[in-house]
Amino acid sequence: MTPPSAIKEPSLPIEIDVGSNIYAVKFTANSEYLVTGDDQRVRVWRTKNGQQIGTMPSPSVVCLAVSKDGQWIAAGSSRELSAWNAETHKQSFALEIRDVIAVDFSPDSTRLVSACLNNTATVWDITRRIERAQTLHHNGWMTAAKYSPRGHRIATATRESVRVWDSSNGRLLVEILSGVTPNFNTGLLWFSNHLFVVSDSTIKVFEASSGSPVAEWPVPYSDRFSCIALSRHGEFMAYSTERTVTFWDTATHTQLRLIQHPRDILSVVFSPDDRFLALGGRDGKFTIQNLEDVLLPSYSTLPLIDITSIAFDSGKWDQLANSEASLTVTITKSRQKDHLAFANRALVRAHLQHWDLAIDDATKSINICPSIIGYIAKSVALIRKGEKAEGCRVYDLVFRHCHRNEVDFLLLIKAVVLFMAGEHEDAVLRVGDLIATVSLKSIYFVVQAYMYLLLGNLCMQNRDYAGAILLFERARPQMRYYLAHHLFTITFISGWQFDGLDVKIRQRLGEALYVAGRTKDAAECLLKLLNTFDEDVDSSQPIISEWVSDFTHRCLSTSESNATRHGNPPVLQVPLDSQISTALLREWAKATMAGRSWKDALVTAAGVSISFGFYMLCGF
Repeated sequence: MTPPSAIKEPSLPIEIDVGSNIYAVKFTANSEYLVTGDDQRVRVWRTKNGQQIGTMPSPSVVCLAVSKDGQWIAAGSSRELSAWNAETHKQSFALEIRDVIAVDFSPDSTRLVSACLNNTATVWDITRRIERAQTLHHNGWMTAAKYSPRGHRIATATRESVRVWDSSNGRLLVEILSGVTPNFNTGLLWFSNHLFVVSDSTIKVFEASSGSPVAEWPVPYSDRFSCIALSRHGEFMAYSTERTVTFWDTATHTQLRLIQHPRDILSVVFSPDDRFLALGGRDGKFTIQNLEDVLLPSYSTLPLIDITSIAFDSGKWDQLANSEASLTVTITKSRQKDHLAFANRALVRAHLQHWDLAIDDATKSINICPSIIGYIAKSVALIRKGEKAEGCRVYDLVFRHCHRNEVDFLLLIKAVVLFMAGEHEDAVLRVGDLIATVSLKSIYFVVQAYMYLLLGNLCMQNRDYAGAILLFERARPQMRYYLAHHLFTITFISGWQFDGLDVKIRQRLGEALYVAGRTKDAAECLLKLLNTFDEDVDSSQPIISEWVSDFTHRCLSTSESNATRHGNPPVLQVPLDSQISTALLREWAKATMAGRSWKDALVTAAGVSISFGFYMLCGF
């Protein structure tokens, strides 16, 4: 199938009448085809011209799913659960299951979850002749069932609650006491580790690992036919109810646009490349619209900076060498010279500090086919080698190959590149200027916060604790609710890791306050951090556990001057693991804020056997 970047933007909108209610619309993973489900059939259409290329009989279809590998199409109806080969359109199986209202494929396309009105969702192993793998029970009629982006969880919903399950064993992990109003799998969405739900005329966002609420905002009246769709980067969403579609900025919760439809809307979806919007209606018609014609230009899309799946998997930096080897195999086996593979290998090699090889790869990529990612790769490699002026000059060639809607994001990446080149003040000012002018501010706030974090770390190294505190405090108010997935492009280019950024900033601020002698402020900061740790164990634990243990040891091992003034620190009779360290640090924070002694705090920390010499310096 044709990759998304090769699709020609059609002359849209396209409107087609199939003669019966269209309850479900889904794009294929490459955005080349649109699948629709109506009262009589499942149909496949070519996105660029609306040409019907396949039809599959299936009465009363109310929900659809298309596997990411492009091999399967599944549909649920009042009578059965069915699936077809997406290439041949031949039926693969049909199970007599009544009132199927939701279907979704796992990201690896090996399993299918279906939900019914009988309070159950079933996970099917489609690699083993359709075997029932798990049954998930809920407390009411199901309204939705969706796999998480990584496939390790499944969310199911009723009008009373949302449940999050471990997809490997069917264990219930979290129950969120907020129902999903729409039926037919249209009111629940995953993005990263967050869940978006439509509940009683409100969009609500929850942290999936803990069930904690993250955000909510009111929307027009919702009913069982309301729908939500989220852009691939999570920056904006569409919400439909009755004959209206409204578009919302997910960071600021402001309404961007409203469009009207002649009849009630039953289904809404964005194409995976964010180029198109499809609507299905009660009048038997569906439309495909160019998203640029619907939204403000700055919201239509972020640039298609092409990162291969191999390079994408190298987001874990211990896998860079494997990614380099895999990309080398791709380049060697390719019958045609692959400029994207060369550009991606150039960035991987730049991270591995193979400067000359990286520059050579980027140059080959540009010679084969000039591209945004090619020039960025060469610029980064030159700058990391120390050739700052030449690297900045090469980066400017990026703007000869971009769409007008991509300029702001590419200017942000340029600021990152300048920061990497040591132009810290200039880079921060550039990001500030962008924040003042762009509509999608959340990405820019996050990058600016990361720059402040790095500058604060430099101050800490130079023992300028007052300067570090100022920078860390400046970073924290800039944090907005954001979704980390769309920052991967910047991570891949710069090596900056944005996961848990707010936690990292709080850690460093707490440390800076502590070494600067502002003990009570440090205690307050750390207590908030530990509370965040409890609420968000899944995403914060890898970052914070080692730090908690290390920082607790430092608190228990004060400097000689402190020991002289306040006596020896307490001596632990057991090694500190992360759980004990967390308890100690929390009790220290509470004791400091309450004015109690460090000795009392340690006694309060359950399960720790301590012999005390003198009090430890913690502001007492």
